[in-house]
Amino acid sequence: MGVATIHYSVNTSAPSNLCTGGVQVSNQPSGVLHVAIQAPTTGFVGLGFSPGQTMWNSDVSMGFVDSLGGSQVNQWAIPENYFYINSSNFISPSWALFSGVVQSPGLSGTTLTTMCFSRPLISPLATVSKNIQGGIINMIFSVAANGTTGFQV
Repeated sequence: MGVATIHYSVNTSAPSNLCTGGVQVSNQPSGVLHVAIQAPTTGFVGLGFSPGQTMWNSDVSMGFVDSLGGSQVNQWAIPENYFYINSSNFISPSWALFSGVVQSPGLSGTTLTTMCFSRPLISPLATVSKNIQGGIINMIFSVAANGTTGFQV
């Protein structure tokens, strides 16, 4: 499937990108983290924050491009004991300030899926990663096989 690439910046304006458009500015007293994950897939990509090193017990953002070319990005609170995505762990309102996902041509005929989002370093809307301002927080990611899209909410 290839390699996922993660780009991030802290306490800067969001870089201009294809996911969220022009530069977004957010005045958050705690500061802001901007993240982009890109992988060679037509499936979904996901990135989250966890006190551990797994998707379990984490705050996750997942995105895909639907069959009509629309951007589908949502955030979930993944419980400690197993991984699932449904209406019971869908986060609304979201801890993501800006989010989007796009697909673009990659090398050798592949398709790249890129998801971008921003979040405050301190967010009461997150479940397990309320404060990522100091110390260590694990960023975890997932990339689905080509064609794997859709969220059950």
